[in-house]
Amino acid sequence: GGDPQAEANRLKQVSASTRRREQLLEVSRRLREKKRREKRERSLGENPKPLQQRERDPERRLEKLAVDAWLDGQVTRLVDHGAWVDVGAQVDGFVHISALSDGFVSSPYDALSVGENVNVRVDSVELSLHRLRLSMLERVVDEEEVVRQHGGERRVLEDISEEEQLWGIVTRVTHFGAFLDVGASREGFLHVSEYPLREMGQWAPDLFHRGQRLRAYVKEVDLELSRLKLTGDRPKSLPKIPWRLPLKTL
Repeated sequence: GGDPQAEANRLKQVSASTRRREQLLEVSRRLREKKRREKRERSLGENPKPLQQRERDPERRLEKLAVDAWLDGQVTRLVDHGAWVDVGAQVDGFVHISALSDGFVSSPYDALSVGENVNVRVDSVELSLHRLRLSMLERVVDEEEVVRQHGGERRVLEDISEEEQLWGIVTRVTHFGAFLDVGASREGFLHVSEYPLREMGQWAPDLFHRGQRLRAYVKEVDLELSRLKLTGDRPKSLPKIPWRLPLKTL
């Protein structure tokens, strides 16, 4: 075996390095939180008059907006679960936090500012509700195919239970995890630390790819922020099964 003292010194160095890294992460987290709080306060206190100068285009009626069309717009308001964007239509469109970036966004206040010019894609138009949903992301999967796989219609988050088993299609991969279309009104997020087959040093791009079919379980349903958190760890309340399955793609 090796020198016990050398091994003890190595473990001390690793422990010290880990503590320093955790301290840096904590400082970074506090700075982000401070910046987020300041932006939220500015957003709530800003005078909206400059934003009202944007003219509504009489030709840009909701019924004339094509799904997947890209439009130029301006952020008019930020909330905890997304951003409202003026694209010159009759009503402002809403971009959910999960559609702001390919990467994981902990808060819209970290990603955008009121008055910022953005390019957005028309995700859906609901004429009966006078509602416009937007996205800053490319459409990456055949949504109709995914919906067919989940029984022909999307489920609302209120109907999804914690520890429920779901099958999903990976739509995009970030450094820390993967977004899965599980046939719900919102994509679910599977953090890489929640994936049982992960080995030391592996990150999400090492494990997931777009179009990959995965089994996951509901870890948390956040109705207030309209978020769905997933885990690969099978709940103890369910019978044990082998986790390693052949990967399938659409």
